[in-house]
Amino acid sequence: MANNKDKPITIFEIQAVIDNDISFSIDKFDHPIVLKSLETISISAKPYSSLYLGEQQWEPDPLFRGKLDIYLSTPTGIVKCKNTSHPDTNTFEKLSHFNRATKTTNKFNGVVYSKEKAAYVITYKFGTTVKTAIIDVSGFINGDWDYQYNLVQPEYMRSVEGIKEFLKLSKADVFFTIYGVDRL
Repeated sequence: MANNKDKPITIFEIQAVIDNDISFSIDKFDHPIVLKSLETISISAKPYSSLYLGEQQWEPDPLFRGKLDIYLSTPTGIVKCKNTSHPDTNTFEKLSHFNRATKTTNKFNGVVYSKEKAAYVITYKFGTTVKTAIIDVSGFINGDWDYQYNLVQPEYMRSVEGIKEFLKLSKADVFFTIYGVDRL
């Protein structure tokens, strides 16, 4: 949401109107939000369980391509927001003649890893902190690994039990509390 005016806007509620037909509250604020002049803010709507039209439950179409208008409730009345397209929409049209690659993100305990390169994950405690280390297919231990031995020999890479045996032989289990070893 952007304020292109030279005065701040006080916002009490945000409403959506779909196809000039159905309106619903996106968010209502106990303490109004102040959007300063020439400032942009991002507002995340609170989750809800369901919407009702009268007595009947209603769910917006997830692939909705109709008209969506956003209105703000302010001290001076209702203000309709100007719709602008997201920059990604314009960029995609300009780049449509290129082959488009898509991203996937695989995470374990918040640590990003590649399915093609990661083999195992170690979850352990160091001091008071729980950490996660990823072992890649070559045996190298990446990520949050605070131990001197960071390469698992090939003979231990065959199974979860082999990784656990490596951790015992390298005495990592003496320095850390090992919570688990999992195959990725």
